[in-house]
Amino acid sequence: MAALAGKLLDKKGARLPIIIGIIASLTSLILMNVLAPLSNLAIVLLYVLYYGGYGMCFGSLMTSGLITLGKASHAQGNAIFNTLQQFSGALGTAL
Repeated sequence: MAALAGKLLDKKGARLPIIIGIIASLTSLILMNVLAPLSNLAIVLLYVLYYGGYGMCFGSLMTSGLITLGKASHAQGNAIFNTLQQFSGALGTAL
């Protein structure tokens, strides 16, 4: 999904892949809750939709954020994005 999001980002800007990614992820989460209990196949398909949306959204957010930084600060910006991603994953697992 990152390759598709990258092409969209280059042609249309960061807004479109971010919005598509958020909509895909939220749709998947809502369907998982509304349609529960689900079959194994349904869980897999909704999980693919969720992470497809995540893949579109996160790469575009990271690219858009790093563009605003100076070239000398790209390493620090990348480290901050990765650290926030790890903390978010840990918080989600804990909750």
